[in-house]
Amino acid sequence: MSDKQIVVKCKDEFVEYCQGKVSCEAKEGEEFVATLHEEAREYFAKDSKGREMFVGDLDENGELVLEESFELVVYPPFGSYAAHQPNYEGFKKLGKLDDYVYQSLAHMGSASHHLSWGLTVLVHTDVPTELREDIRQAGIVIHKLQEKLREHKVDH
Repeated sequence: MSDKQIVVKCKDEFVEYCQGKVSCEAKEGEEFVATLHEEAREYFAKDSKGREMFVGDLDENGELVLEESFELVVYPPFGSYAAHQPNYEGFKKLGKLDDYVYQSLAHMGSASHHLSWGLTVLVHTDVPTELREDIRQAGIVIHKLQEKLREHKVDH
């Protein structure tokens, strides 16, 4: 996405007509990439059928003014926890964004779960028993590390 593009989400479903024909339409929750037409200082996006629709413009101060059916979608910046961390929104809802030990324990539990399933499916292969045992031991190590990490847990 370029610096001349924004992402908007439709808040209310709508259909617009021009000379008796549908000129554009959007469903609630649908997201669109809108591009700035610099001379007019207006943002336009394409609906699901490729028809152009006006989503907003820049006022005299250069501030974005969206049509009332749209809201700006702001994605977390690339490289931030919010952009990449699994279950970030869940930690946020639990009020655990600042509890990094809690987050680490949760991720380690997930890793252990996936490792266990990885080992389970190997039953149907000719993978050597020694290798499967090494994988099982890795799961045991994760559990031991979790126990040690719990000693550093901060009570909020």
